[in-house]
Amino acid sequence: MIICLFAVASTAIASDTPPCTECHPGKDAGKVVHPAIGMGCEPCHTSSHNMETFKFEAGKNPQGLAASEPDLCYKCHDESGFSKKVQHLPLASGCTSCHDPHSADAPKLLKNSGQPEVCFQCHDKKSFQGASVHEALSMGCTTCHNPHSNEKRKLLVTAVPELCYGCHANFPGPKLHKPVEGGMCLACHNPHASAQKKLLAFKYPDLCYTCHQNQSVKPVVHKPVKDGDCTVCHNPHLNERQAQLNTLPPELCFQCHDRKLVSGNYVHGPVAAGGCMLCHSPHQSEQKGLLSSSVDDLCFQCHMDKQEEIKNARHVHKPVADKCTNCHSPHAAEFRYNLVAEPGRDLCAKCHPDKMAQIDKATVKHGALNNEKKCLACHLPHVSEFPKQLADQPMNLCLNCHDKTMGEGANKLTNMKAKIMNSANLHGPIKQGDCSACHDPHGSDNFRMLVKFYPNVFYAEYDTKNYSLCFNCHENTLVERPQTGTLTGFRNGKQNMHYLHVHKTTKGRTCKACHDMHGSNNPKHIRYSVPFGTSGWELPISYTKTATGGGCTSGCHQDFKYDREKPVRNRK
Repeated sequence: MIICLFAVASTAIASDTPPCTECHPGKDAGKVVHPAIGMGCEPCHTSSHNMETFKFEAGKNPQGLAASEPDLCYKCHDESGFSKKVQHLPLASGCTSCHDPHSADAPKLLKNSGQPEVCFQCHDKKSFQGASVHEALSMGCTTCHNPHSNEKRKLLVTAVPELCYGCHANFPGPKLHKPVEGGMCLACHNPHASAQKKLLAFKYPDLCYTCHQNQSVKPVVHKPVKDGDCTVCHNPHLNERQAQLNTLPPELCFQCHDRKLVSGNYVHGPVAAGGCMLCHSPHQSEQKGLLSSSVDDLCFQCHMDKQEEIKNARHVHKPVADKCTNCHSPHAAEFRYNLVAEPGRDLCAKCHPDKMAQIDKATVKHGALNNEKKCLACHLPHVSEFPKQLADQPMNLCLNCHDKTMGEGANKLTNMKAKIMNSANLHGPIKQGDCSACHDPHGSDNFRMLVKFYPNVFYAEYDTKNYSLCFNCHENTLVERPQTGTLTGFRNGKQNMHYLHVHKTTKGRTCKACHDMHGSNNPKHIRYSVPFGTSGWELPISYTKTATGGGCTSGCHQDFKYDREKPVRNRK
């Protein structure tokens, strides 16, 4: 029996197959084989095959190991690489938590097909899944983490941000976003995976609001802010420009807003200088158009003189009292002063279409409206001391132009300023300085732009309609009653001399035959002479006044007199 056992033992020792594989086959079947296997099993396991001894050794160290993990591994592997400040937790359980001690198909004898599956034995796989996954994961977890021990937190092979700069381009300093400057990449980015693009820790703008105040709580919110995309305007890493803007206004604004907005012959100063944010809030506002304050308050920041004018003026133009942009473009326009339409005509028509229609349709047009200023020849666009935004007292305005003789012949206009200044007795409207009582300054279908009809002749058949202008103030009974003792002082006894002159079927004298409708040095603004015919000849009246009447010797009849107390019998 002894001889037989010896023979069997000798045969086993002589065999090329290690004795352990007879009971433990396939331990070297993986693509990567532990080099220690080439030295035999004994370097790691006890060499005794005595079952009693084996049981004794197994009771001390599992698997019959010659020493416990990881001390057994440290016989070959340098212990200093596994004993640094931060240690991977599986080390406490032994190296075989992650590595197969014999052979494996993955590099480094890693279990479960290697990285990252071996890591998912302990780390939740869901934490590494999302809409965006860090590309470094495809290169293995050990791209960023030391799998055993390290001096850096989280077992990072290098501290952040230098670790990140291993793959990502270094952001040139010194002007960097504060988190970037502080190396706080992980304040904004998840290192493994995220539900957001770019591995962001939160979606925009919530991510920004972890440090910055919420910019979407006011009634009007800028569209990029409303859409939650702060990076449309801001660079999240570099800080080369104010507020980390991607580029400076106005080019930044033109990424979304049409450049035509600032094209025109006249560009508003702040716009030309790129000062969009002088008037607009870039994030949110209480005002339409993201204005940083009300329209007028914004304008008054620069136009302080206008603010004082408006504050102290008696009359403020309604569009001005509303807001400046009713007439002015805040960005650019084709017209001077950034007016939204041609000044003095088209611009005024926006609010006064009735006046423009009147001006266009009038057959007798006011020459002042054809000059360069047009409406602004008489009206001030912002404030005035006079009603209707007039630039001066009404009569003064008229006399600014009517201070000289104009035209010739029947169309001749007298020097009205000189006439009024040299007349002792003025017509009522002239005394009141109100030329518009009789004349429409915007034009009319009546002679001399009169507000109502008046015959443009010396003689006219009497008709109430012919004297609607005069009867606007005077009673028509003045010329319709043959006899009166009260209606007029121009009577011979009780004979109404107005009726005698005016109330005729043929050759009825119009009012201007005797009266100057502006003024005269004679009582009741009686004329000295009156234009007669088409040549421009002045027909003399030669009026004289007495205490109870008077008389005249005109250029067309003999001397006629009248007396209220002692009626005169005149020759026919």
